[in-house]
Amino acid sequence: MDVRSLGQTLDDKALDTLFREARSHTKWQPRPVTDELLHELYDLLKWAPTSANAAPARFAFLRSKEAKARLRPALPPLNVEKTMTAPVTVIVAYDLKFYEQLPKLFPPNPGMAKLFESNPELVETTAKRNSTLQGAYLIMAARALGLDCGPCPASITPRRTRNSLPPASHVSDVIRSSSLKGTSKRISSATLGTVIQARCTRDSLGCRSMRHVRSCSACETEGLMAKWTFEPGHTAAEFRARHMMVTYVRGAFKNVHGALDFDPEKPRLSSVEVTIDPTTIWTGEPQRDAHLRSRDFLDVDEFPQITFKGGQVKVIGDHDYVVVGDLTIRGVTRSVSLRVSYLGQWQTPWWEEKDGQWIDRGPRLRAGFVATTEINRHDFGVSWNDTMDKGGLVVGDTVSITIDVEAVWESE
Repeated sequence: MDVRSLGQTLDDKALDTLFREARSHTKWQPRPVTDELLHELYDLLKWAPTSANAAPARFAFLRSKEAKARLRPALPPLNVEKTMTAPVTVIVAYDLKFYEQLPKLFPPNPGMAKLFESNPELVETTAKRNSTLQGAYLIMAARALGLDCGPCPASITPRRTRNSLPPASHVSDVIRSSSLKGTSKRISSATLGTVIQARCTRDSLGCRSMRHVRSCSACETEGLMAKWTFEPGHTAAEFRARHMMVTYVRGAFKNVHGALDFDPEKPRLSSVEVTIDPTTIWTGEPQRDAHLRSRDFLDVDEFPQITFKGGQVKVIGDHDYVVVGDLTIRGVTRSVSLRVSYLGQWQTPWWEEKDGQWIDRGPRLRAGFVATTEINRHDFGVSWNDTMDKGGLVVGDTVSITIDVEAVWESE
């Protein structure tokens, strides 16, 4: 690097603005930032250097409360309020097909794209490195134009859905910037002759790409609450009841399905629907399992589902709630309160089998919950019992229930 090649240096005021006095901000001024300023922001950062002059970064500018709310499940708790209150939030992602533009972006070496076509590791490394650089350039350009920024990490799984980043993109960071009002309009940007254009609408179709590369550069999404689906392979409903006045018999249902609307920042707005297949009951004793499936107990032939629908949520702790809803067993519905604990969320791999081969579909964002309650089985018509020779009942009245849930975030 030859600092003299530019022929001049920045004055102290400019250096203070960019480096010495710059800070990562957490509070924002309610001042509007025009679309023209956003154009100016990109037109400034696009000139900054990257390897092979590649431009893999894709910037999603989130303006509406609904759009930013979709980020909540992906944010560390300490960064949620900062991100939700920022007038504009920018998702910095990278396009794994960036090399298709290299013949235009790097004309000195027209064959550069071929180096990437058969080398996915090089694609990933280059895309991640250059998009990170471009994210940093965005911050510097914002500072140069008088905007404040505060970067933070995020765990976002882009999938092929109408309200998400396209599958060719991967998220590397989230940047909050000062003050933007209004709705997204068409954004045009050029990098050495390559024009990338995107349009964002706020109708039911979500974001519509209008350019010739395969990533979204501006989008707004809908819906205040994140949608989650139970993952049956890692979800179970367990129960226990007194047996012969001495000990407990424990059992479980494995075929548990459910859908959940949940945002840890707004748990009072949550709702859940759960369906259990009672034919899957298991207590470790086949003869007893058959009896529990019979008309004496669950009568699974007549009533093939156990359901719970809850929508009243009371917050009783940082991650603890009481959820009131309708539990239906043997066709009898009663109001039941569940004590629910939210265990947090994390990114995990996701593989699916197709035609005998396992395909990487991940990663996926998951959340964990545990719910407990107690019911009187007679309230639901499960009233069979027998007496013992010296007194006492074979089966107790109270049934304790524990539901362990692993839920997968759905981007739609």
